[in-house]
Amino acid sequence: MVKLITKRGSHIWSQIITVCRTLFAPHYRFNRTSTSTASINANRDLSEKLANGAAYHYKDVDTGTGYGENSILADIRKEKIFKKKTSLGVVFASHFDPYPLPTLALEFTVLQHCNSEFSTGKFVAAEFSEKEMGKNYLTHLNDLTHWAAINKTVVDKLRHKWFTRAMGSFAIGPSDAGTHLTEAHEDALRAELAGRTGDTDSESENA
Repeated sequence: MVKLITKRGSHIWSQIITVCRTLFAPHYRFNRTSTSTASINANRDLSEKLANGAAYHYKDVDTGTGYGENSILADIRKEKIFKKKTSLGVVFASHFDPYPLPTLALEFTVLQHCNSEFSTGKFVAAEFSEKEMGKNYLTHLNDLTHWAAINKTVVDKLRHKWFTRAMGSFAIGPSDAGTHLTEAHEDALRAELAGRTGDTDSESENA
């Protein structure tokens, strides 16, 4: 997964940043248009609060609980990584269950980038820097690796849950799969297999 993200390079970074920008301000209640002193101060204070300990990815940013469970992450996945059948998470579904730590690190990094755009109190679109983003990405990946090791069983279950929710209607479970085999077909196949060992190709020719 690290290689997949790295191979996509700045292309996937910039696309997810674009998606995140549309969601970020309304989700965390930043005021993107007002130029009043009160709004600027409120934006700056909120940005500092979210930056402290990377609070932006917690489910509850005030208490710092629900590691990696902020609902904006699910929204980002829905809008980009699992948006359609040709999206990265759907095409490579087997690589996303449980939800990969490298992908989480990518999402955390993008949130950090979007939060930095409000650090002065006014929205200023930050220039995309692959070098800076890469540095932040590795820090988040390190944090996530330590987090996952604290209680692997629970964390794996959380990551599986995030994957299944992200897949949504794209997921195909056993109950959705049909069959071409009737009972008569199964009886015929059972009789055919009973007379074979499976050891040689010639069995089918001499049957």
